[in-house]
Amino acid sequence: MTGGGGDVPSCRIEPMKLYRRENSPLKRPFVTVGAVIGLLASGWYLYCDSQGTTLFGAAKAAEPAWKLAMNVLLIVFACSYVANLLRRYLELLRGAKRG
Repeated sequence: MTGGGGDVPSCRIEPMKLYRRENSPLKRPFVTVGAVIGLLASGWYLYCDSQGTTLFGAAKAAEPAWKLAMNVLLIVFACSYVANLLRRYLELLRGAKRG
């Protein structure tokens, strides 16, 4: 049947949702604080690397620039990820106390 007949039901398919959308007011502050902590930790890491020391003060060889950049990115990502996990845990606790 062609045309715009009213007897044919609409076969509109909704796209499959692969993730749930979060509308939390705490999301942005937690991720921002996590990124700031990650930047501070990365700065400390770069400072220690430029001094040629490790966390415990031992001497070490210089690392290539690509490895420094990758480590900085991983530190910032890990801090943001942990901050987001803490936010979810906090929201879970707040929801459990209300309900």
